[in-house]
Amino acid sequence: YKSPCAAGYRGLALSTDGGETFSQTLYDEQLQSPNCQGATVTSDGVLYYSGADSRETRMNMSVWSAHNVSKWPPQFGRPVLLSPQKYAAMCSSKSKEPCGAAYSAMFAQRSGGAGVLWERGTGGCDGASCAIVLSWVG
Repeated sequence: YKSPCAAGYRGLALSTDGGETFSQTLYDEQLQSPNCQGATVTSDGVLYYSGADSRETRMNMSVWSAHNVSKWPPQFGRPVLLSPQKYAAMCSSKSKEPCGAAYSAMFAQRSGGAGVLWERGTGGCDGASCAIVLSWVG
């Protein structure tokens, strides 16, 4: 079995009946993916997607946003690389796995925008690579 995500892009499908059925899957070449879990959330009418900004490796956690979610498929803008000062410090050459971007989870903020939590490891969970990073978007 070869994953459809093996091409290095995230698949998108729409359900209008609570998940009973889905539209045909579309692969968005703007949403790169190294075949790793990503996350989505809608906040104040904006759809956010978090994932690694790479087709081959779990690196450079980024967030894309689509402001017109009534249009299908959504048109995502340029990604925002999540690199606050604390995260940048973890991305030093001394880190075992610098700038890693593994699994992520997103949540809507009450004040608008979204937050994302992500693992900074690039594969597996081993000590410091399991560190969870929090960033705010929007």
